[in-house]
Amino acid sequence: MSMEVSFASAEIEIVLHATEDRGKVLSVIESVFAIKPEEFTASNVKGHFGNEIVFLKANLNSKQATGMAYKIAGTMSDADRMHMHDNFELYMNDKSSLHIRISKQKLFEQKVMLSQSDSLKIKLKTVRRFQPKSEMENYRNFLAQR
Repeated sequence: MSMEVSFASAEIEIVLHATEDRGKVLSVIESVFAIKPEEFTASNVKGHFGNEIVFLKANLNSKQATGMAYKIAGTMSDADRMHMHDNFELYMNDKSSLHIRISKQKLFEQKVMLSQSDSLKIKLKTVRRFQPKSEMENYRNFLAQR
């Protein structure tokens, strides 16, 4: 029994350090998630030691967000999916958005892996309906069924 879920929108944030190639990172994101480089906006800041840091951000519509969620759930390891399922509350905020951090380095191997460091920060905004508690269970179960 397959469960269909959809997401209202998504935000992706990436931190690039001076040693990272922006074009290569955006290219791998496009190849894995089908998000075009021109969908990202950039902000430049100086790091603690004067090194340049670039913040990239993209806002995705419902169709893109849902496609990304299915790609993440379908590509990540069973262990990562079950970890998210079993610890679902850790990945949700009080506005019912799902927060996932994906390893930048593993994307170059075409792998989607949870990671707390050097990661893409992805916020998937759920579609809020009348009974939010039961709806959140649908999102939790979506992870386990991939």
